[in-house]
Amino acid sequence: MIVSQRPSEVSDTIFSQCNNFVTMRLTNPLDQEYIRRLIPDNLGSLIDNLPSLQQGEALLVGDSVPVPSLVMVDEPDPKPASNDIEYLTHWKKEWVEVDFDHMINHKWNK
Repeated sequence: MIVSQRPSEVSDTIFSQCNNFVTMRLTNPLDQEYIRRLIPDNLGSLIDNLPSLQQGEALLVGDSVPVPSLVMVDEPDPKPASNDIEYLTHWKKEWVEVDFDHMINHKWNK
């Protein structure tokens, strides 16, 4: 098994030995293009969904499935003790409690 967050950087020689691929969310255009080359041309539109896949969604491609398929992967049990950052919640927070003047003066007065 090969696991990579950047498939475009994995050697073609290594990938040539793989018959099945599980592809989760990919936002990098080079990585998307690499995966696009793995599937038949008439199913290329599936790749357009890669940047918007949700947590747990995956595209299956290869000998193990009759046609490339978009699936939902079951969550592990027990779940790992990690979470995505809720960036939108943090982004909307008010910064009224941060004393930027003190931070700036403290840094530059040393």
